[in-house]
Amino acid sequence: MASYNRVILMGNLVADVEARTVGNEKTVADATIAVNDGFGENQEVSYIDMTLWERDAKFASQYLTKGASVLVEGRLKQDRWQDKDTGKTRSKIKLIVNRLVGMPKGTPTVQPVGISGQVSTTGDAGLADLPF
Repeated sequence: MASYNRVILMGNLVADVEARTVGNEKTVADATIAVNDGFGENQEVSYIDMTLWERDAKFASQYLTKGASVLVEGRLKQDRWQDKDTGKTRSKIKLIVNRLVGMPKGTPTVQPVGISGQVSTTGDAGLADLPF
């Protein structure tokens, strides 16, 4: 059976990104984004751990800070390990980022369609600027 592993999320960085060098001088960074779903009292927040490599890791650590809005694209990866204390197998799913885009402040909010049938936006960027 065929499978497909691709994720696109937009959220805000939970903390500043700090890159480090590993192995053969490769740059890597671990970060977490908060992704909101729903509105008002029904709003839920999911915290997604992600790993960034090379160009994206360098960009994020140099230009993005806590609270920055980002659009990320990548694949899910499940890490498994043996818990030293309990001996149980533990696991964690994280996003391996293939593409990261820092969104401008005031990312557009879509408002209801008016009588003219045109969608109006607020913020610094228009809907045409979004990659999807």
